[in-house]
Amino acid sequence: MNGEQLFELGEMRVKLGELGEFKSLGLDHPEVNEGWNTVFIGLGSNLGDRHALIDRALLAIDRHPALEVEGVSLRYETAPLLWPGAPQQPYYINMVARLRSRLGPWALLRVALEIEASLGRVRRGRWEARTIDIDLLWALSPSGAALCSTDPRLLLPHPRLPEREFAWRPLLEVAPELRSTFAQTGISL
Repeated sequence: MNGEQLFELGEMRVKLGELGEFKSLGLDHPEVNEGWNTVFIGLGSNLGDRHALIDRALLAIDRHPALEVEGVSLRYETAPLLWPGAPQQPYYINMVARLRSRLGPWALLRVALEIEASLGRVRRGRWEARTIDIDLLWALSPSGAALCSTDPRLLLPHPRLPEREFAWRPLLEVAPELRSTFAQTGISL
């Protein structure tokens, strides 16, 4: 990958080299947990064979030695989020996967970015059409406590989750127990 490639993390655009190379992270990575976190990721695609790209992303995630796909939601076809004057885009296929992860949030983000790049994702701008998009939506520690990050490069829980029915509806399919957690953290759906 080109060290000058830019990508979006939260509200920031970051050069790839600023977070290091996105190599496959094995169990020896320093951000590996002894226990298993429960992580919920959103997957979306609006370019190419959308279903096949999501299937390939899920397979890549499940093949990682520190990740395990526990469940998936239904898939939803949704209109893209566009700003005034934005070019039209194809509709998205969106879904949520429930994972068991021995990776901490930063390591998981690196794996997600690597998978996106391997599936042809090129980051040119915000809200662009994409072959695949993998977002960390919510994470729970092995004890069940919410993992939170206020770092603008990795915001957890995802700050726009309440605004995005295409994310929260499938999230609640794979994690109905989070409905009460949303209320405890001030997020109302």
